[in-house]
Amino acid sequence: MPKKQRAEGQISQAQRRKLFELWDAGYELVDLCERYGISIDSAGLIIAEANAQRRNAAKSHDKITESYEAWLRQEVIRQIG
Repeated sequence: MPKKQRAEGQISQAQRRKLFELWDAGYELVDLCERYGISIDSAGLIIAEANAQRRNAAKSHDKITESYEAWLRQEVIRQIG
């Protein structure tokens, strides 16, 4: 079992993603902390960071969709008349 004192920075990106996926699937945070050998505070920061990335990705997707719709509308108007 890994040391409890292991720093958050020593967890790979793959492990961070897996921790978030497991937490999102309903696993208890305390159990995940024990599995990865990190503190609850570190796990909370990792989860908060993953949530922020998810929100930013959703915002970017919405902006791309809006700009595509605007472009498509203008293109249809241009071609029809």
